[in-house]
Amino acid sequence: MRVKFPVGLDAVKAYYGDPKDFILLDGGVDSGWERTMLGYVYLPTPITLGWNPAVNVTRIRIHQKLVNSLTNVFNRIHVGGHWTQLKSFDGTYSWRPKRTSQRLSLHCWGAAIDLNAGSNPLGGLGDMPWAIIDCFNKEGWEWGGEWKYADPMHFQAASGY
Repeated sequence: MRVKFPVGLDAVKAYYGDPKDFILLDGGVDSGWERTMLGYVYLPTPITLGWNPAVNVTRIRIHQKLVNSLTNVFNRIHVGGHWTQLKSFDGTYSWRPKRTSQRLSLHCWGAAIDLNAGSNPLGGLGDMPWAIIDCFNKEGWEWGGEWKYADPMHFQAASGY
């Protein structure tokens, strides 16, 4: 079932929570944000960690409201026989601004995931398999490869932000 995710910053804050009370003076985030907002998705089969190929990832931290949706995505990929097309896991939750602005990234909410970064660079065309894109689309996730300034490694559970 396709989920309707928030559109725009105000809707993102309303749906995923407003981190303003957790932001520290140095711009970091209090650990209470992570404890309150994040949950785990357990993968059907491990994925190689993009920045350390010696490590296999078996669980991923994501916003608790997305645990079921991302579990569905990964189960579709696995059952559909597309798991080998996932070359690397390259991040979900990360407290940081967007690369092109001072606004918080959707990664701050654990509402975005990067996959196959090595062959899908920011600003490039990439080679993200359509079968993977389709599995995310069926759950309502937006793919960054369709943006004006493409980010083909990136999927997010929100739009207009």
